Amino acid sequence: MCCCSKKRSHTKDNFLNACCKNNLTSNKNSKNFSNKICPDNYACKISCKKSFKIKKQELINFKSKRSKIDYSKCNYNKLVIFILESPHYSEYDKNGEPIGPCMGKTGTNIQNNIENLNLPNELKNTMGKDEYTLTLINAVQFQASQGISPINKNIKDKNWIDFWNKGFKNDLPKRIKFLSKKAKTIVINLCTLSDNGLRFYVNKALRNNKIKYYEGFHPYNWNIASRRTIT
Repeated sequence: MCCCSKKRSHTKDNFLNACCKNNLTSNKNSKNFSNKICPDNYACKISCKKSFKIKKQELINFKSKRSKIDYSKCNYNKLVIFILESPHYSEYDKNGEPIGPCMGKTGTNIQNNIENLNLPNELKNTMGKDEYTLTLINAVQFQASQGISPINKNIKDKNWIDFWNKGFKNDLPKRIKFLSKKAKTIVINLCTLSDNGLRFYVNKALRNNKIKYYEGFHPYNWNIASRRTIT
């Protein structure tokens, strides 16, 4: 359960650290359980031709050469922001310390399939020949799954919606708006649809805050060719 006070603090890592407490506990099936925030990351440089293009070495280092986003400043002037759902056990080490988004199969699917995405012409025209920084953001930065393996969607979705309603529905737009003030941004909502329509929660928050966005399937599904389209 997430308990958020009215007071908000603009912190180095995120906007909720000082006022949102995560009271979840481990389950007998939990792996790498943690109730700590998983920080958003700058991942690698990205450009666009027919689809996204990443230099070979940066693609190889996609999981290992990251930098944590410092929400007191922005170090880049052009960002492609992928909005994900929430971290799972692969995003933490065995001591429950956070690593970063997309460290498991999701990250592998991004490495293997990002250059095979079907992108709308508007997005490609916006990027042009410029180089952007691929930025990974979790809509909910807490481990809603409680690290339970295999994942229990009912538990995960319930926790995610609880966290969302008690803070992150306001926090996510603030993070994106902060970055958008500092950089030219392209936002793509890749949050899991799930049985409870989690992606729609994010869509609504983005619309309510007048944030332009594209959307698509979560990268976990990108091994399926029909799920590699961004609209």
